[in-house]
Amino acid sequence: MRPPPPPPCPIAYAHRIRHALPTSGSPSLRTHDDRECSALTTCTNGEWQSTASTATSDRTCLPFTQCTATEWETDAPGAYSDRACLEHTTCTATQWETRLGSLQADRVCKDHTVCGALQWQVRAPSANSDRRCRLHTVCSLSQWQTTAATSTSDRVCQGLTQCVGSEWQSKSPTQLADRVCTAHTTCGSTEWETRSAGTHQDRQCKAHTVCPAASWTDRKSTRLNSSHR
Repeated sequence: MRPPPPPPCPIAYAHRIRHALPTSGSPSLRTHDDRECSALTTCTNGEWQSTASTATSDRTCLPFTQCTATEWETDAPGAYSDRACLEHTTCTATQWETRLGSLQADRVCKDHTVCGALQWQVRAPSANSDRRCRLHTVCSLSQWQTTAATSTSDRVCQGLTQCVGSEWQSKSPTQLADRVCTAHTTCGSTEWETRSAGTHQDRQCKAHTVCPAASWTDRKSTRLNSSHR
């Protein structure tokens, strides 16, 4: 008659089969198989259970993965799962870093701002800052452009020259050229004014007629034209 089986292992113990030694009276016979119980391995705070225990095998514990300085933690570790790490995102040459990478968060990158056709670059972009753009200055009707606008510099405007009373506008202003003022011609003592001076025309002078020796004049010459006689 076979003996009864041994009692089961307590909870938190595993067991393995161990064969007993032959009995002294019957070398060819074996006693019943005995059970040997061992305490289950307990995972520490820095470990996780990679393989669960069974009635015939121990649990397996592995140390948590440690993220490197160039990685961040995508999944936190737990009693039954390892820590998951990923390499930080690398910003390209046309991007800048809006948020630093850390052990708990990935690096965030954003495309550099591109200035429009009517803008110029006030500040150049870098790996840690965006490009700053500003609208080009627009010259007013009383100004002219002294320096053209570029993608990296603003337009420079200057006030138009204003002619004074003794001058006339000899060249009209444009968006790219200033007004040119010229002093009015002054008639000499032997000349008279055939056209008066104006804001947009010069004074015109003509030499007085010289009477021949055998003639006389009943009118004294002046510097004014006939309309001022």
